[in-house]
Amino acid sequence: MQQTQCSRRSAADAVQQTLADVEQTAPCNPAPTERASSVISYATYKILHLFGLFMMFTALGGASVHAASGGERSASSRRIVGILHGVGATLSLVAGFGVLARLDLTAGLPGWVLAKLALWLIVVGLIVLPYRSKSAATAMAYALPVLGLIGAYLAIGKPF
Repeated sequence: MQQTQCSRRSAADAVQQTLADVEQTAPCNPAPTERASSVISYATYKILHLFGLFMMFTALGGASVHAASGGERSASSRRIVGILHGVGATLSLVAGFGVLARLDLTAGLPGWVLAKLALWLIVVGLIVLPYRSKSAATAMAYALPVLGLIGAYLAIGKPF
């Protein structure tokens, strides 16, 4: 019994000493990129950004293939496509700016960011295209992967 109390006391003393050492070596003010108030990490913003893009491309791909195969607009399909596309567009834009904030690119936007914003505007505007004509829907089905590839190249390569 006595040995257990001694080992507990020494373990507690060791924890207390470790906490004291950490307090002495820890900086008082964290660096600006490591603010204690920052709740959302870079990885979380990136995942949300990609999820928004997946939602947009799912809506656009589904609508273009549906229209190209002769499908008609219906209230239920328009609603699902509109919700997916709108929420995805908003999420990708907001999370994309969150990624930029984590990269400390808020002072001035480089050329690749402006190109991605222009690409985002194009993809957002494509929602009106599929049911205009079958040929436009077919062309959009082929163009969507290319637009996604261009966006990935701009984000990963940051060419300008």
